[in-house]
Amino acid sequence: MKKLLLHLLLSATCKCPPIIYNNFFNSEPYINYNRRLIEMAGLFPHILQMIITNVCTDTCNSYNHSVIYYDRTSSGDPSSKKNEVGVRKRIGQLAHMNFPIQGLVCVCVCLLVVLTSWQVVLAQNPAGEPLGGQPPLDSKVSVDDLDYQLKYQRAFEAVLWGMPASAIYRFRAAALEDLGMKDNDIIAYSAIATPKLEAITANSSTPYIAAYTDLQNGPAVLEVPTAGEEGSLYGQVVDAWQFTIADVGPTGLDKGKASKYLFTPPGYQEAIPEGYIHVPSPNYRIALAFRSVRGPGKTVGDRNSEMHLIYL
Repeated sequence: MKKLLLHLLLSATCKCPPIIYNNFFNSEPYINYNRRLIEMAGLFPHILQMIITNVCTDTCNSYNHSVIYYDRTSSGDPSSKKNEVGVRKRIGQLAHMNFPIQGLVCVCVCLLVVLTSWQVVLAQNPAGEPLGGQPPLDSKVSVDDLDYQLKYQRAFEAVLWGMPASAIYRFRAAALEDLGMKDNDIIAYSAIATPKLEAITANSSTPYIAAYTDLQNGPAVLEVPTAGEEGSLYGQVVDAWQFTIADVGPTGLDKGKASKYLFTPPGYQEAIPEGYIHVPSPNYRIALAFRSVRGPGKTVGDRNSEMHLIYL
């Protein structure tokens, strides 16, 4: 009689069923199930195994711990579904675990556990909180102008996102509209930059040389002189988003040697002539900005006269 009572007592304290059936679909890196090898990998199975090990081990007299089945449900149907729709249709039916379920507000991986017969919850939302990450009905906002703050932050992010493109666009526009320059004209600054230049990243130690070109008119060739005692050029060629497509100078692709760079537009399929350093551009508008490091007794114009930018 004592043994029977002990058996009933231990059975009543079981926290998990002997077999835990699952209902899921592959969603890396969270779940990666190989049906042919019956192997499960990913973040979710790892976390689930930890939960089972810590919660369900040595809780019952009839079995030591729960076994997780990933290959079939309690009816023998495959556990793996094609997508989330298939998982949602089978929630609470023939499986204890259903995952992943996408949140309604934010994209997240939720662990939804349905153990109706055992009344066991291994992982759940906080008490009173609806599924999908929504706040409880009686919650209050932490700020009164949340809608305004959301719009302000999105607008701020948009400005930061567009700053590189808008900056290089206005540089070119100023050269064409205010200075009367044309694409491929070399602009040599006669002095170092001051705050009046209104350049975002300009330094005040070396004069600048700049130029712009539009590859819609065809490939462009940039000729740079040899770096040496008489001076050298250091700089970059950037695309319309100020993404660097070529470093120029002793530390660049030319290694300080007299070279010809050939910049080609997107989708260019023609043969590249010999003797050119080919640089494909991801878009049509490109710009260059070099620092002129002059040798003794030399001027910015000396370096400028040895550099050319022309269409092929």
